[in-house]
Amino acid sequence: MVVDAADIRFTKRSSGFEVTPRDGAQAIAGTDLLVAVGRRPNTDDLGLAEAGVEVDGRGYIIVDDQLRTNVEHIWAMGDCNGRGAFNAYVV
Repeated sequence: MVVDAADIRFTKRSSGFEVTPRDGAQAIAGTDLLVAVGRRPNTDDLGLAEAGVEVDGRGYIIVDDQLRTNVEHIWAMGDCNGRGAFNAYVV
């Protein structure tokens, strides 16, 4: 289950833990926990604006299903396009 909350509380329980979103949503209990806090693309110093490559509001390079950018002959793969660090296009 994914909890998309800006403010959450973790409580240790005898059988594991409980996650309670402070927005009033129902608490979730479990034995294992994975916390992903997000990432930021490292694209600030690539000169994308000078090359005319479009990025989204978070700095990810915008690509199509074949990882092409809006600029002919430029593709973007890996975590800089926001689709995950390990993606590929198979021909």
